Amino acid sequence: MTLIDQIRDVFLTELGIPEEEFAPTLAYGAIPEWDSASHMVIVTALEERFGIMFESDELVELSTVARIEEALKAKGVEDGGAA
Repeated sequence: MTLIDQIRDVFLTELGIPEEEFAPTLAYGAIPEWDSASHMVIVTALEERFGIMFESDELVELSTVARIEEALKAKGVEDGGAA
């Protein structure tokens, strides 16, 4: 499973959105389901899934799916699994 597929799984599960709403360009606040509370739920789910931790100053940078993917890769997460 690719990294973007794993991120998609987190978003679909945690936000309860249909798959057609998910895209790498999806941005924080672009849909009602991705608000400040659900942002923290997503971050926690990503940290647990990939065995990583985001610093508090990184949280504001996680503003799109593409930026989340970049941040995970920067932490050593690759397609198929944890860091």
